[in-house]
Amino acid sequence: MRTFFAVFLIFAGFVLGVYVGLWLMFVGGIIAIVNAVQADPVNGSAIAWGIVRIVFASTAGGIVAVFLIQLGLKFWD
Repeated sequence: MRTFFAVFLIFAGFVLGVYVGLWLMFVGGIIAIVNAVQADPVNGSAIAWGIVRIVFASTAGGIVAVFLIQLGLKFWD
């Protein structure tokens, strides 16, 4: 049972790492920039936060993935 839980955590680490890094941060940053540019008064802070999300997308995805993968490796026996 511990091995199954470990494999599940490792798989979840990969999936959630890709989801957080690619979809939430990278694509979400692009969508935030597009929405901020299309606003009637252009929102400069939203554009800046969108750029920050894009820049740190791989870092956020990597942190999530490494945390869950390391946790899964602790259960692996």
